[in-house]
Amino acid sequence: GNYGYMKKRIVIYSLLLISFSSFGQSTIQIDVVNGTQQVEDAAAYCSNIWSAYLNSSVPIKITLYYVNLSGSTLGITIPNGRYNFPGALIDSVWYPTTLANALSGTELNPNEDDMNVFIDNTVAWYFGLDGNTPYNKYDFVSVLMHEIAHGLGFMALSKIENGEGSFGYITPTDLAPLVFSFPFPDLAGRYAVYSTFIENQAGELLSDSHTFHNPSTELAAQFTSNQLYFNGSLAKLANNNQRVRLFAPANFEFGSSLHHLNESTYPPNNPNTMMTPYISAGESQHHPGPVAIAILQDLGWSVNADVSLENEMGVHSIKIFPNPAVSSIHIYADQYLANETIEIFNMQGQRLLSQAFSEQLYLSLADWADGVYLIYYKGRSQKFIKVSNPN
Repeated sequence: GNYGYMKKRIVIYSLLLISFSSFGQSTIQIDVVNGTQQVEDAAAYCSNIWSAYLNSSVPIKITLYYVNLSGSTLGITIPNGRYNFPGALIDSVWYPTTLANALSGTELNPNEDDMNVFIDNTVAWYFGLDGNTPYNKYDFVSVLMHEIAHGLGFMALSKIENGEGSFGYITPTDLAPLVFSFPFPDLAGRYAVYSTFIENQAGELLSDSHTFHNPSTELAAQFTSNQLYFNGSLAKLANNNQRVRLFAPANFEFGSSLHHLNESTYPPNNPNTMMTPYISAGESQHHPGPVAIAILQDLGWSVNADVSLENEMGVHSIKIFPNPAVSSIHIYADQYLANETIEIFNMQGQRLLSQAFSEQLYLSLADWADGVYLIYYKGRSQKFIKVSNPN
């Protein structure tokens, strides 16, 4: 999931509009280009999950192109952007229009998409919504969830050219032959809001132009140091009070380096693995995880209280994602509660589940009736809602 190079120009075959809302505080609209019914169903599922997290009075507009990317990557996202708008938390930095619109309460980009997502249609995809991905297929939902996150703010606007690292100097030429549905902005050397949180091992911010000129060979060295971190306060809280390590390999990967969490720090089966740069066949992760959600909050996103880390980061807690849920939930526990027995009851007092679990539990709700359920653990309780229709 990145900005990246492709070999063939995109051809648009058909256009189908999907519009979704959910129990969250946002609406996501997705135009699917050249998509099958399975692609549309997966888009609906992803839209419902993200809508449950995000608070925005302005609809989020996405065009999803299901096209041949010539085997270069599974997915690529190009976000639209704005800076110095009413409600901006930091002056003269780029915000994705998804977040700029949410902060301003106004549609700053009328008649323009907020992001273009390109998904390779030649991949052996698994389109199921249950996360049970076969060993020889790639999970479409995991990749689309990941790509949408880039359009929500996981973007660094970084590159290395002629030995110099830079922020905010990407041009359409760097992205050729991709064609976008919106005018590509003149970045003019401005940082992305995400980049203002990136620091090195010594705690020096890469956006401090007095320390690191933009562009410079010094920035290039930092980009390839394998020791870069996101230092947002909520992200650190969600990461056991540690800085969040970013992907910054010795060989710079345009559109991937700095834009992701470090692969080895958050391996498969870690609840935060969705925003690492790679996914293997058979792997799936349908929810952003607490670190990614906290990063979005640090950038300025308001997150629905039902799923917000701010309301669930207390000691000895469990976390439920998403809530409301459609077909499944993930339950995470801190170390104090790991291996404890949890029980789930419906509102009629019937016990539906009783088991011990370690750190996380994936639970399919396919056979569960719509309604409110209570999770009990160590004398405490939390509720979640199951719905079958996200609209």
